[in-house]
Amino acid sequence: MIASKIYTLIYIDDEMGMFKNQLKLLEVVAYLNQEFEITIGSPSCYVGLYIWCNCDLCMIYLDQTCYINTLHKFGYNNPNQFLH
Repeated sequence: MIASKIYTLIYIDDEMGMFKNQLKLLEVVAYLNQEFEITIGSPSCYVGLYIWCNCDLCMIYLDQTCYINTLHKFGYNNPNQFLH
């Protein structure tokens, strides 16, 4: 058996895992799917972070566009209102 690294992020009921080995990904998802509803796909927004991945350049880009858009949707348009 070859060891492989698994990176996972968990926030309340949101989880994101990163795997180099596709077979290990499927194995972990099958195991977790016994207890939880699991979806597989490329992430685009996770806990308010926009995620963009360029595998050719081995680069992951993160920004808070999703979070800022959510704040605007709920009427938080002035960043200074959080400083009081």
